[in-house]
Amino acid sequence: MGEASSGATASGGARLFYDSACGVCVWIIALVARRAPRGAFVLAPLDGPVADAALAGLDREARYASWHVVDEAGRLHSGGAALAFVAARMPGGRAVAALLRATPRLTERGYVLAARRRGVWSRLVPSRAVARARAEVGVR
Repeated sequence: MGEASSGATASGGARLFYDSACGVCVWIIALVARRAPRGAFVLAPLDGPVADAALAGLDREARYASWHVVDEAGRLHSGGAALAFVAARMPGGRAVAALLRATPRLTERGYVLAARRRGVWSRLVPSRAVARARAEVGVR
């Protein structure tokens, strides 16, 4: 999915867009939010007005095919590229991010494979954990 330009973000970090209807997606976003340095990311659901503006260049299918990050310079990172971007901002994540960036085709294939199986992953995350994550992220 890669990177493209999508307009600069508001202050406070890169915008991290996720599927709020996907339990495992919300659970992962809550994990990221818990572990990321304060202010590293502004979380936003794919079905909200912030995403409508920032991801206007993506059709619905592309928007919901993966998570996306719009960095402070307005560059869009999607799928595996977003995974590398997020890893780079996590404590101790620079080496993982370097590996992901060094193998972009493999990273993207792995990401797509995992993303296409969200339903399977969702069954592995306990409903209590998803409910707690929804409360943490502010998603109903």
